[in-house]
Amino acid sequence: RPNCEETPDEYRCQTFLFSDSMFEILELVYVDNTHPITFDKDEDMVGKTLCRMSGYSTHELDQGGRNWVKDGKIKLERPDGVDDCFNLLTEGKVDAVMIDEFAGKAVIKEMGMLERIQPLPRPLGIVPLNVLIHKGNPRAEELVGVINSGLAKLKEKGDYQKIVGTHLAQFWADQ
Repeated sequence: RPNCEETPDEYRCQTFLFSDSMFEILELVYVDNTHPITFDKDEDMVGKTLCRMSGYSTHELDQGGRNWVKDGKIKLERPDGVDDCFNLLTEGKVDAVMIDEFAGKAVIKEMGMLERIQPLPRPLGIVPLNVLIHKGNPRAEELVGVINSGLAKLKEKGDYQKIVGTHLAQFWADQ
């Protein structure tokens, strides 16, 4: 879910209703250890070439006054696959790859580059994951209510934490 309060004209804000956050993930900046860069403050990315897979949102690049894309502060490469971004990174054609921690780890493991490509300590952002329902659906508000109610019940009973804990433990054990 983009920050619709800050960017109400963003496509997803105009088009969808969002459930409560089901989970939050870290959006990380991955770099090649042979060509390290720092990301201690937003200004560190000015002038850099970043890679974000086509189809993935870029709203976090302009949030909070960053305006990296909006003001042309960075160059953005948008290939079709995440592995394409990581290949561009190891070829020295981009300075960093922006992807969530789970997809990033899975792809660099699959590519055999766990030692070469690492996420920087500072996350690009914390991204809530929500169910999206098209505003054109005549039952959109009702469906969001059902999802939110079910999620609240899972959390109230303690089942939510068990489910998330089980899945996270399995994911990190496989890494």
